[in-house]
Amino acid sequence: VEGKTLRRIIEERGLLPENEALEIAKQIAKGLEHALAKKILHRDVKPENVIVTPQGLAKLLDMGLACVAGAQEEGEAAESDVKKRMAAGTPHYIAPEAARGEDIDTRADLYSLGCTLYQMLAGTTPYQGNNGRAIMALHVAEAFPDIREKRPKLSEHAVRILEKLTAKDREKRYANPEQAIEDLDAVLRGAAPKHAAPPAEGKSAKVKAGSTTGPRAPIGERGTT
Repeated sequence: VEGKTLRRIIEERGLLPENEALEIAKQIAKGLEHALAKKILHRDVKPENVIVTPQGLAKLLDMGLACVAGAQEEGEAAESDVKKRMAAGTPHYIAPEAARGEDIDTRADLYSLGCTLYQMLAGTTPYQGNNGRAIMALHVAEAFPDIREKRPKLSEHAVRILEKLTAKDREKRYANPEQAIEDLDAVLRGAAPKHAAPPAEGKSAKVKAGSTTGPRAPIGERGTT
């Protein structure tokens, strides 16, 4: 595919404009939507695996870690189940449940998309650590960084979409890529996101750093990265 990887674009340009980052995120989400329609989980969404063409079209590449979701045949289902339970992915973008070696679904890919969107907006990955295991532990146990510390002028709508994508509890994320596409498209048109609702009045949407909603589970207990 002709073009540059998203990682190279970020390295060359630094922070991307809000609308450009949201547009690229929307196109990646469309790739995930198409993959899900074919019962495929990507499992390694990251800037290195996205190429932006000279026409500005983002292409989601590299299905090397992909697995089948909802396989029908018994043998295929068994093999897919083993793959989905491995802590596979890249530490900087891995969803908490994937880091714990739990069964995953499309919401793990959406979390990785959220980390990719964060990098487009902040110029850096959400967490830093001495090694992959340490970074995975941060994805599991630490609150997701507030993008406004890097981009204080980012629109509230964009912040809400990012928070929805990167919720630690996958039940609080977008249920599927289609919902994320709807919200990204709405914000790009100047409207409010439908699925990323604002926090309840009087409650902060930001989780206190270091807090977690449950006990800390071992990282990658059932597999390796």
